[in-house]
Amino acid sequence: MTKKLFDDIVAQLVDYERRNRGDTLEHIAKLLHVDNDYVRKINSARDARHYSIYHLFILSREWKISLDRLMPSSISTIKQLTQYKDYDESQFHKLLLEIEKELKTQ
Repeated sequence: MTKKLFDDIVAQLVDYERRNRGDTLEHIAKLLHVDNDYVRKINSARDARHYSIYHLFILSREWKISLDRLMPSSISTIKQLTQYKDYDESQFHKLLLEIEKELKTQ
């Protein structure tokens, strides 16, 4: 089972922040009190595991950033990701609508 778009973007945003800080996946696992393999699976698009809101809260506090920076809730946040950096406003709007639709049909 593949990851939902929302969860995939969240994992990419966490990875973006992690890399900018020079943190390792092992460090993230230690912060979240999970094993290294679990964090690797969260970061895999092929695995349905995902960061929980509790994980994101812990990471945002550790990194001293707003929780919003780990959520696909704004164009400026998503645009940090290489895959979406060239999206125009219309494409972002469609992406956000797709995420919203996906979340409503869970």
